[in-house]
Amino acid sequence: MAKIQNTYLNKEGLGSFLSNLKKIFLGTKTITSAVDWNTLTENGVYHIKTTAGTNRPITNWGMLYVEGETATKFQIFIPDVKNNVIYKRYENAGWKDWQELTLIETSGEVYDTGWKSVECGYGISAWSTTDAPKIRRVGKTVELVGIITNLTSFADHDSLFRNIPEDMRPSRNVWSIQQGDIKNKTTARWMMTINPGGTVSFNYYGFSGPLTISKGMCIPVHAIWMVD
Repeated sequence: MAKIQNTYLNKEGLGSFLSNLKKIFLGTKTITSAVDWNTLTENGVYHIKTTAGTNRPITNWGMLYVEGETATKFQIFIPDVKNNVIYKRYENAGWKDWQELTLIETSGEVYDTGWKSVECGYGISAWSTTDAPKIRRVGKTVELVGIITNLTSFADHDSLFRNIPEDMRPSRNVWSIQQGDIKNKTTARWMMTINPGGTVSFNYYGFSGPLTISKGMCIPVHAIWMVD
């Protein structure tokens, strides 16, 4: 399945858009076998009645809407068992990543994404299922929490986490002091950096040497920051 990112849309805007779909779309088709969704470019409504296929966001059945000119298409998918909407755009000769529209109220209610899983970097994994890293945005505040372990030397990691959702990334580097390895009860502390590019990295705190530690560490992480 394709990777899904998150964005926000107020409910009034979505309701107005969906109310006009029947005026926009002319063709209606049914998909019952595996197809590449990137090839579904003819404007219309597609009834998805299969879990198979490539370049689709999730495996649910549902309704797929396709609209636009040849060079600027978009697809909107409404799953049949989830209360969400997922879309992607075709521009500059390529399809963009799927975006999950998180519906928000415009009457003063706080944005809340709920807890979402975090993609670990190369050689990094969750210490246990219950401690799997997760992230959440409430209003303009983002919280990251979890316990991780390393399968390779820290010097070989590309990052602790990567592909932090765009709406949760800070506009500048955010630093946080983290506890050391709790498995071997080391006293070392780590400097964790949340980067605007969507990755999270570790460095020694107060020491400029290379960060190379043993494998199999048990490292808790926790950070809170604001977004613009």
